[in-house]
Amino acid sequence: MINQETLLLVILVFCRIGGCFLLLPGISSERIPAQARLFFALAISLAIAPLVMGQLQPVVKPNAETMLFYIVTETLVGMLLGFFVRIFFLALEFGAIAAANFVGYGSVFTPSIEAAESTTPLAMIITLPATALFFIMDMHILILDLLQRSYTMFPPVQPFDFEPTMLALTATLGTAFRLAMQVCAPLIVFSLSINLLLGFLNKMVPQIPAYYISMPFLLLGGLLVFYFLVGAILLNFQMSLSNHIMEFMGRG
Repeated sequence: MINQETLLLVILVFCRIGGCFLLLPGISSERIPAQARLFFALAISLAIAPLVMGQLQPVVKPNAETMLFYIVTETLVGMLLGFFVRIFFLALEFGAIAAANFVGYGSVFTPSIEAAESTTPLAMIITLPATALFFIMDMHILILDLLQRSYTMFPPVQPFDFEPTMLALTATLGTAFRLAMQVCAPLIVFSLSINLLLGFLNKMVPQIPAYYISMPFLLLGGLLVFYFLVGAILLNFQMSLSNHIMEFMGRG
């Protein structure tokens, strides 16, 4: 029977799921209509609500002040879960932009596929397939499982525990930006090696215009290095993200 408490329960579930979808890669893209994102979040909320009814029934009360408090906290918990995944994509884009700057592609900008701001073509070539693989490899199903398990990890009836959450966030930041260094490391090493060799050449033969010689080597060589490594970069990224989500789910 659908009553007032049932509707309030679905609203609380929608707040957590909608908060997660606000930051989740792909789904949060501005290129997806807001109506589509809204109805998708509502559909997932209706599917998950019967599974978490036991955890939410103690806090579902027809009291305006209490419900407003739980609506805010549930939205913040959902945004936190989405941010745990979003960090990896931000780190991947950061590493790709850094690598593009080292091999001479940093001064060229192109509209981003997912975000509103512009980015480098090299970063877009990496982040767009990474977002596509996120859905192709069914990692969004892991996110839905994580959202269901999150009611055990972050139960609404208990006060929010900041210490383990901040420790998990710190560990996630370390893992994500270590991955970013792995992404840009080959191109950084290549760039430093070419510049070092041409620096020695310029010292031995000052008449050689080292800058005009190094730039074609950096542009073409960096593109070749990226061509041979982009598959490994994307595979390493997806495996690291999947392992991190599974590890995070295991804590629940």
